[in-house]
Amino acid sequence: MSYIINNSRGNIVAVIPDGSVNTSTSLTLIGQGVTSYGTDQNENLVYLLENFASPTAPSTPILGQLWYNSSTDEISAYSTANTFVGLTTASFFAPVHNSQYCKHLCGLDHCELCTGAKNQSCFYWSAHSTYCCRRYI
Repeated sequence: MSYIINNSRGNIVAVIPDGSVNTSTSLTLIGQGVTSYGTDQNENLVYLLENFASPTAPSTPILGQLWYNSSTDEISAYSTANTFVGLTTASFFAPVHNSQYCKHLCGLDHCELCTGAKNQSCFYWSAHSTYCCRRYI
C-alpha cells in the first residue's frame, strides 16, 4: 500500500508506491518495503541539520524550507512567491541607533536596533554576540 505524504497544511506532497523512493522534494522520501533505506534516511537528517547548506539553492524546495547559502553565509526561506527570501540580508533591516530604546525593549545594555516595519518586529544585535534576534512589538 502506497504512503501518502502530507505537509503541515494537509496538502499531499507525494504518493510513494511500495518499494520505491520519491525525490520530488529536497529530501528522499522512502516507500514501504525499501530495504536499503539507511543512507537516504541519514542523509535526509544531515540535510535538515545543515539547512541544505550549499552555494546553490535546492532545486526542488517546498514552502517554508530553509536554505543556508554557504557562499554568502545567509539563510533564506522559500516563500509563496516561489523564491528564496533572505532572512539576514542587510536590505531586510533599516538601522536605527537608539540604545536606550533597545535597552528598554530588549533588555540589553548595548545593542544596535533595527526595525522591520513590515512585520512589526524589533531586530537587534547584542554587543556580545554576532547574531540577530527578533522581538515582537
